[in-house]
Amino acid sequence: MLVPELVCGPASGGLVVVEHKNSELPPTMTINNHSIYTIPKKYWDECRSLPGFHWDGHVIPKHDTKGDTAVKAPQWLINVLTNKVTEGVNTTVVGKCHADRLATPNCWKTKTLSIKELAAHISNGHPWMPGLLDGKRRWQVNVSRAYVLAIDIDNGFSINDALSHPFIKGHAALGIESSNSKVLSDKNPDGHEKFRIIFRLSAPCVGWKTIRICNQYLIELLKVPDKSCKDASRFFFGAENRKEFLYNENALLPASFIDDALTWHESILTQKRERIHSINNEIISRALSYIPARVQNTNTYEMYVAIAAGVVNDLGDEGIALLHQWDVGRGDWGNRNFDDWCKSVINSHTDTPASVGTLFYWARQYGFEYQASDLFDDETIRDSHKKLLTDLGIDLDIAIAAGIRSINEETALNVMGVKLPGLLFPYFDKNKKFTGYSRLRVDWEDVSPNVIEKWTKNGELFEYVTPWGVKETPYVPLNFEWPTTGEVVITAGEINVISLCVNGFQAIGLAKEWGWKDNENWDWLLKTDCRYTMLPDSRCYSQPTIGYGYSKLAMTVLEQEKERLTEDLETSEAIEYLKNEYLYKFKFTLLSNELDDGTVNDAASYCHIHGSDSLRCIVNAALPLIRFDEKEIYSLFTTEPCGDRSKKLPTYGSRELIRVIIAQTLKTTRLHVSGINDYRYDAQTGIRIEMD
Repeated sequence: MLVPELVCGPASGGLVVVEHKNSELPPTMTINNHSIYTIPKKYWDECRSLPGFHWDGHVIPKHDTKGDTAVKAPQWLINVLTNKVTEGVNTTVVGKCHADRLATPNCWKTKTLSIKELAAHISNGHPWMPGLLDGKRRWQVNVSRAYVLAIDIDNGFSINDALSHPFIKGHAALGIESSNSKVLSDKNPDGHEKFRIIFRLSAPCVGWKTIRICNQYLIELLKVPDKSCKDASRFFFGAENRKEFLYNENALLPASFIDDALTWHESILTQKRERIHSINNEIISRALSYIPARVQNTNTYEMYVAIAAGVVNDLGDEGIALLHQWDVGRGDWGNRNFDDWCKSVINSHTDTPASVGTLFYWARQYGFEYQASDLFDDETIRDSHKKLLTDLGIDLDIAIAAGIRSINEETALNVMGVKLPGLLFPYFDKNKKFTGYSRLRVDWEDVSPNVIEKWTKNGELFEYVTPWGVKETPYVPLNFEWPTTGEVVITAGEINVISLCVNGFQAIGLAKEWGWKDNENWDWLLKTDCRYTMLPDSRCYSQPTIGYGYSKLAMTVLEQEKERLTEDLETSEAIEYLKNEYLYKFKFTLLSNELDDGTVNDAASYCHIHGSDSLRCIVNAALPLIRFDEKEIYSLFTTEPCGDRSKKLPTYGSRELIRVIIAQTLKTTRLHVSGINDYRYDAQTGIRIEMD
């Protein structure tokens, strides 16, 4: 039983917690029958070797030891000794909801519960999260600490397997089924048991980076959990009416767990550094050969500084040697020779945020191109990437033929200009030639915390990175032909495009919904005999600018054509021509607003769950995207929630537009669409059709 106002008296140099089995020594406090003593720092080593003392390894942070000021026992110590846990809880949501609803500030309350109380909270259907946000938005960098870790198991590893697993038997505090355990579905055709295992930490895990590493280490130890449950900001939905199958309130992870996790992570990074310590100098030398010799008074000084700083930042002494091989006395460096100039750059400019990517950017301006061997000398796709692709129904042979590769830091530096591992999606033109543009889906779990911090913006990590200074180009997989006639779907994301092509659609991809603005040459859309259907993912509901990005692409192309026509025609005549030629050139449709687990619904997910015939019905229900009046061009889609009725021609916001598209679909098909939370299900069609 916890005494309400347990305090520790002052002790010079901080407090150390020990347990003493000699009843003659009076304890400073007693918590749950544990005798706790405060020991001055100068006696720590002596106490450690004293017979009868059990050293717990917990050190209470320094405090004001002047006077008689009392110090309250820290919450983590009270938790450990009273078998309680502190976590983030939400009591307003029952079951599942859109993840955005659980991302806002103050929707998670910090609460200390017994293991039984936590099990009851989950069984009542309420969400919870191990990391604590202290009232901030649910961004990973806002997670300050954690007292528990949790894993999610959904791959056929059974409850009986878990109960007999030595590590789980010895250290797990709670095991409870997920809401969809043993429920047959497209994602769980075999009706596997799905469950969560919760572990209490012996000491607080402080900082989001350390929490993430500890999650990864726990997954590595057990080998069976869902590897996606590694982020510090991960939360878990409740499981209404599910009861615990494992309960051990006294269980704790080993006292050395956090230190062991950090040591393991550093060993992984060391192994990776050893594998990539030798950068492909041939490619870098070839890129340098395209950079012309320095000439005075040509306004190129900053370019040379950035190139040199980037090469030295990434390659060190080896980079300096490559720079000397490149110059060989050709350049005009004013009153200094190249060696002196290079030293000045190293001394004053290597803090410039430049990398070898800076060299590749400028080399491309002078004609440098990657060779196929730079990208495709290895047809390897890692196991984690295989799972990502196969979970979305993409065959590995198809992925390899499309040019997709798992790459390490060495290859990424050559191709992207960044030393990050991940899954590479290269872009090719109509002649199957590499454009220089590519996207890298980064494996952040394999990246050191200090590097992760550099790539974090507004509390979120970039999921993809792209080469600096290279304009985005349209995406068509290498193993499929560019469409020249017929119906074509335009969507964002390489995996979505590949999935569409595999399922019999013609498709063109945008890397990002607004990325097309970086490349003005999109007028080729009007020069084909194709008709284009814009298909955004379900983020369009909460972020209307995504849908508007597709609309703006079509409008921009038509406005450019209108400007060209008005050189010879009146505006009304140009509009009439565009209306006759292109009224049905661009169409727009929408997917349901989320998947059952609250994640984003996109073309690949929809095809994998419902099949291509179902998606084809939605594409066929697309509405003309562009409207024309006598003088202007309008988009069907606006960022307004319910459209803009001030215009003469009707427009729709995303929530309103789904009604129109569903109504259009109902005319032609009996279609089952899951996950449209804002609509009730129609008994005959399986579609939710009315707003709440």
